[in-house]
Amino acid sequence: MDYYPRMETWRKNLKDQMDKKGVTARALSLAIGKSPDYVNKMLKNFTPTIEVFSAISHELGSNVGDLFYGSDGPDHSQLIKDFNQLSEDDKKVILRMIDGFSQK
Repeated sequence: MDYYPRMETWRKNLKDQMDKKGVTARALSLAIGKSPDYVNKMLKNFTPTIEVFSAISHELGSNVGDLFYGSDGPDHSQLIKDFNQLSEDDKKVILRMIDGFSQK
């Protein structure tokens, strides 16, 4: 699985999407119900929860995968192959996360 190196670029991907949509960090912070400086702080020194990633991607009209991988993310067939190689416990965790997204 060669996804993790691309995940390190999520800050750049987020900034690129914000610029493309013309959204400021302050406006995005407020739109997701956070303090006005939340996104700026996040872009500098911490990684938010998956729930925050989901809220941000929703506000930007994209998806969490775009934040992690950019527009050239892995294709679904490779993701399915990699998923099938995971342990049963890891599969359960991922399926719980997917279930959490689908309940919105």
